[in-house]
Amino acid sequence: MAASRPLGSLWSQSEKIVLSSATIPKGDFIDNIGLDDKDVYNVSVESTFPKERRPVITTEMVGKMTRGERNETIPEMAERIGDIADAHSGENGFVHCNSYRIAERLYDHMSLDVQDRTRIQDQEDREGSFEDWLDSDKQIFLSVAMDEGISLDDEKARWQVVAKASYPFMGDERVSYRVNELGHWDWYANQAIINLQQAVGRGMRSKDDYCATYLLDESFKSLIDRNGRLFEDWFMESIDCENDLQKYSSPSKFNFSA
Repeated sequence: MAASRPLGSLWSQSEKIVLSSATIPKGDFIDNIGLDDKDVYNVSVESTFPKERRPVITTEMVGKMTRGERNETIPEMAERIGDIADAHSGENGFVHCNSYRIAERLYDHMSLDVQDRTRIQDQEDREGSFEDWLDSDKQIFLSVAMDEGISLDDEKARWQVVAKASYPFMGDERVSYRVNELGHWDWYANQAIINLQQAVGRGMRSKDDYCATYLLDESFKSLIDRNGRLFEDWFMESIDCENDLQKYSSPSKFNFSA
C-alpha cells in the first residue's frame, strides 16, 4: 500500500522530473511519492498578492464541526453566515460546505431572509447550478467540493466562508493504514491544509483582486496551531492581518501563533 512502489517505476523512466503545482505539500511529501533517493530541488516564490486584500479571519468561529458536535454548531453557524452576508451587503459570498448534507442543514437553519438570498449547489448539475448562481441576483452560494478548479475572480466573490476542516475519513482503509500503521500524521494534516489553502485561493485571483475568507469551524484552530510549519507562508501571514475587508466582526476568543 506504500505510494512509493508504483511511482518509483514511473520516476525511473526519465533523467529529469518536473512537478509543478501551486501547492506542493511540506513535510514528508518527497518520501511519500518515491523521490527520496533522488536529487530534489524545491523552487518557490513569494506571493505577489497583498495580504491585506486576502485576509483569513479566525475571529468568527462558532464551534466544532466534528460528527459529535455538529448538531450544536450548525444553527449558530447558519446565523453567523447570515450576519456576515448582511455586513457584506451587495457583495457575493461563497460558502465551502464540505458535504451536501452540511449545505442542506445550513440552509434549513438560515432565516427566511437569508434563504431568499442563497442558492445550494445542485448535486445532479454542479457546474450548471454554479453558473446559474453567477447569473442570478442571489448573494450566497452553498458549495460542495469546489475548493479546486473554479475562479471566483473580482465580483464573483468578495467574501468566503469555510464551514468545515476537511480531514481524510479515518474509516477509509487506506487512510487508516497510512495514519495508524505508517504514522503518516503529516500527510493526514496536509490533506486538510491543502484543501483549506485551495479554498482560500478561490476568491483571490490577481494582485488587484480582493476577498476575505472567514473560518467558522473551531477545528481550524488546532489545525493551524499544531501544524503551522506545514502551511505556506502566504497563508500564515494573512491570518487576521490588518485589513478593511472584514466588515463583520465579533470579539475573538482565540490567539493564533503565526
